[in-house]
Order: sequence, then C-alpha cells, then structure tokens
Amino acid sequence: MIATTSRGNRVSPAVAWNEPLSYRLLIWLEHPVAVRVGALGLRNFRAGLYCYTGSARRNPLARLQRHLRRDKRLRWHIDYLLSVPEARVVDVEVQRLPECALNQSVGGQMPVPGLGASDCAAACGSHLRYLGAWPWMALELGEGACAAAYSAILSPVGLRPASSMKTLTA
Repeated sequence: MIATTSRGNRVSPAVAWNEPLSYRLLIWLEHPVAVRVGALGLRNFRAGLYCYTGSARRNPLARLQRHLRRDKRLRWHIDYLLSVPEARVVDVEVQRLPECALNQSVGGQMPVPGLGASDCAAACGSHLRYLGAWPWMALELGEGACAAAYSAILSPVGLRPASSMKTLTA
C-alpha cells in the first residue's frame, strides 16, 4: 500500500512505520525567500537545495505526511519553510539511525543556527543544511548529465539519490 498526502506526494511503505525513525527531507527552494521561523524570527533563505533531518518516535508516516502538506498549523521550525510556495520536498530518506547521527553525516552550510535543533543534545547547531544552488545547471547539462551531477554533489555530503524512499512527485 502506498500512502499519499493531500498534495499527491507518494510515500513508500518500505520501512516499519510503527517504530521510531529518523528522516531527511531534501528540499528545493525555487527562489530566495524571507520566512518568519517562529521564535527564530525573520530569516533569509537562498534559492537551492536544503537537507532537513528530523525524527518521529511515534507514527513517523503521519509526521512525514504532515511535513508534505502545505495546509497545517505551524508547529516545528521546518513547517515555516515548507509552508512557502517556493519550497518543495523532492526526496525523502528514512533511517533507523539516531536523528543527530544522521544529521551530522550531512555536509553543507548551516543557514539558520538552531533550526530544528532546539532539543538537540549533540550540539548539531542546526538540523537544516544548505547544499547549494547546483540544480540550475540542469538547464545547460541536460537530463543525463544532470543526474550524474546530482549524484556527484550529494555523495560528498552523505546523501544518495532515491535512497530508501522513492522520489516524491509534486
């Protein structure tokens, strides 16, 4: 059974959804945007690719489906970024690793200190990483070369395309 969110994103049932899981959301931000992120205040986000690491102790499938909906009460830091029309989740990876260990395996820059890490005991600094604006090269490279570039850019930061879950469709 494939679960589907209200936006039509598909979420694979390839994992045991009744146990605590950590996850990474690969987020494409189409244009630069300023977003008020709860108590963190107004923050500027550059266009490009971001990786957010989170976890759910209970019902992780519901948590992921919630993240993928635009219409929701803004509760977690990442909700504020995901609620803007410029943001789109393009891939999801689910792991059984602890959230902070998974987060620390991702490279990139820390665009907003404290985002998603208010309860972090491992001194991660932030659970959101900016990976860069590389997808713009797709316009010049074509689909095959872009797929190779995608793989080459994600590998050094600890990610791989189409990991444990299928790519989500918008």
